[in-house]
Amino acid sequence: ARIDPGNCVVTLVTVPSNTVLEESGELVRDTLTADSPKNTVRAVESISGVDIRYWFLMDFSAFEALVSQIGGVQVDVPVSITMQDPLTAKTVTVPSGKGVQLDEAGTLIYLRSTDPYLIDADPHRQLNVRTVLSQMMLQVLGMDDDGVRKALGLFEGEVETNIDNATLLSLVTRFYDEKESVQVYSCTGPYLASAVNAKGEPVVEQRLSSWRELMNIVDSGEDPASVSSRYNFTGSATDYVKEKQTASSSASTALASSTSSSASSAAKSSSSSSGGDGKKSSKD
Repeated sequence: ARIDPGNCVVTLVTVPSNTVLEESGELVRDTLTADSPKNTVRAVESISGVDIRYWFLMDFSAFEALVSQIGGVQVDVPVSITMQDPLTAKTVTVPSGKGVQLDEAGTLIYLRSTDPYLIDADPHRQLNVRTVLSQMMLQVLGMDDDGVRKALGLFEGEVETNIDNATLLSLVTRFYDEKESVQVYSCTGPYLASAVNAKGEPVVEQRLSSWRELMNIVDSGEDPASVSSRYNFTGSATDYVKEKQTASSSASTALASSTSSSASSAAKSSSSSSGGDGKKSSKD
């Protein structure tokens, strides 16, 4: 993420996790170790050509706690998703619909699952991640002072980061004071797989020239998705698995509720979820 407190702009940029590093042949997702995100930071710097000052790292438990603290998130879900919550091993179903209200478990599932997509599964999942992060930031900015303090306190206690508390508080205060003018942009770097590695996995080449072009747009403060459609992945209606309309679907264990009438009959309780490989890192 690029955070510009002067102009109150946040730009979320996805580095596809299956991007292959030219020098080592390693995938970006394999650079994250249990001990430190430093190798991942270096990998992203080599791909994007920018210096990364700050990072944060959170596990599933911390993510769910943050989602719970802000009261869940509301997103559009084109196709219902059913999978296990990695924290509880319970089956969670997120119903399809407009404005589906997700709690912590549902948000985690929504971010992790690639099952609903026939093509471009990873780009779709990464788009979901950016959508939820954008929503979470805007929800925090919409809270009263006490709500913001509680969310910030939880972040400081649960999330591993190299941002000192004073700098974090300064950023939050700046954006909170100017919340009416805050802009959050979302884009992705090159994401189309162009080769297959020795394990038979589709991989994305670094494409350094495209990354330099993208980051120049990001650094200018413009919205990359509006400058070039190459950086604005949205998918299409044909990307999704066809929704099965069966009587049994309404009886499934549902932990997410929807504000749409079509989905509210399939779920009565609320749920939420997020995605990743166990930990999630963000860079400025």
